Amino acid sequence: MATANPAIKGYRWAKGGVIIEAAKESSYETQVDYTFFTEPVSCEVHNEVGSTNVSTLVDVHFPPRIVVEPKPATTDMGSDATLTCIWTGNPPLTLTWTKKGSNMVLSNSNQLFLKSVSQEDAGQYVCKAIVPRIGVGEREVTLFVNGPPVITSEGEQYAVRGGVGQVECFIGSTPPPDRIAWAWKEKYLEIGTMDRYTVERTKTDSGVRSILTINNVMEADFQTSYNCTAWNAFGPGTAIIKLVEKEGVPVGIIAGITISAGILVIIFFGFFIFFLYRRRKGSRKDVTLRKLDIKVETVNREPLTMHPDREEDTSSVSTATRVMKAIYSSFKDDVDLKQDLRCDTIDREEYELKVRHPYIFNQYK
Repeated sequence: MATANPAIKGYRWAKGGVIIEAAKESSYETQVDYTFFTEPVSCEVHNEVGSTNVSTLVDVHFPPRIVVEPKPATTDMGSDATLTCIWTGNPPLTLTWTKKGSNMVLSNSNQLFLKSVSQEDAGQYVCKAIVPRIGVGEREVTLFVNGPPVITSEGEQYAVRGGVGQVECFIGSTPPPDRIAWAWKEKYLEIGTMDRYTVERTKTDSGVRSILTINNVMEADFQTSYNCTAWNAFGPGTAIIKLVEKEGVPVGIIAGITISAGILVIIFFGFFIFFLYRRRKGSRKDVTLRKLDIKVETVNREPLTMHPDREEDTSSVSTATRVMKAIYSSFKDDVDLKQDLRCDTIDREEYELKVRHPYIFNQYK
């Protein structure tokens, strides 16, 4: 807020030295970002006598932002190397340098200094910035060290007799290797195929991989050493590799596993089919029993004069018993009445007639 005598004639706002045309009042409202922390905002007020200007930085909290990207560096063995990485952030950030794959902090400043580097120093380095409770940022940068090829490989590699074996070595160097060769017994091969042996190369971001493939591995292949040698302008590098026999899975075991798996599959399908059969049979029984809506009534038997020869001893046999006997006799060929009982051929009216007047039903049947 400003006061003046004579009266104030106007206001002018700027950010980072650039006039904000839309801001001409005593206050300025806007949505801030990290640039308000790095570029000061100024307000100029004037009257007929003169003008006054004040500026300030806005305390904006923001995660790390890269200011200077790190660039790959190349140096010779024995020389010094410097890697640079600049960040900004608010509140003040913490910066660390580490080699990729290691937790050892090498520096806490914007620059990493490495003295009298060797080929072991070559590789990727990580520059990480941390703003507490706000965010984290990181960048990777590669240091190349000129020198003879550095070959990394397992000293013992494995193959199965009679199968296809491979022996490989990885060459990482600056500059890249000009030549890579394999030597064993009296044989020598840089690339291509010779007898049972083939040499191939593949390039990666970090070097070259050379692979010696051996077809139909024999006993003699396990009794020799394989020499992988690479050359560049700074000299050669060499690695010696042994091929070790690995026990294969016996044919008998493979056959046994195959047969067992087949038996298990058959058993599984057998259980599955049995389950479907039982489920279908249960559903059939349920439908049959629902169709059979049995209604049994006990009625007083009155003598029927029209059929005196069919009269029975009603004192010893009830109506319900005679009904059930009639039902059982009509299905006497069924093995299991509880499961296969059906009334599909007898409708409700016939059944009611049979229950209430069995003699009349039998006469007209």
